[in-house]
Amino acid sequence: MLAIMNRDRLVFALQSDNRYFRAHREFCNEDMGTVPQDTIALILENCDITDDALRGATHLTSLRCLDLDSTAITDLALGAVASLPALEELWLECTAVTDEGLRQLHACRVLRFLSVVYTGVSAAGVADLKSAVPDVEISQ
Repeated sequence: MLAIMNRDRLVFALQSDNRYFRAHREFCNEDMGTVPQDTIALILENCDITDDALRGATHLTSLRCLDLDSTAITDLALGAVASLPALEELWLECTAVTDEGLRQLHACRVLRFLSVVYTGVSAAGVADLKSAVPDVEISQ
């Protein structure tokens, strides 16, 4: 079942902020260096990126929202994602992420929302993450 989209989510609420960066479809791994360092919302949905792109995102220390829906990322990308210190909202819908990848998010204590709709994440993986990060709301 698809999650009901709450317009209060950061992915929607931050759209009017000038630090909101929505990538175009042709955006690829090599373009990560063009994302301004003070970006607070990075929308990469449907972009041609892989796990390597996220290795180039560690400079985004102010990033609060990351949308990776419908990209080619896998569990390998989540190590870099977990290193983002301000990340509150993460969208992983329609990706190849599994329970193994979610385990890398256990250190994300400020994470408040995660969407794993249409992924390889199981109910057990969700429960495991919820026990490590009790305040996270997970849509599956």
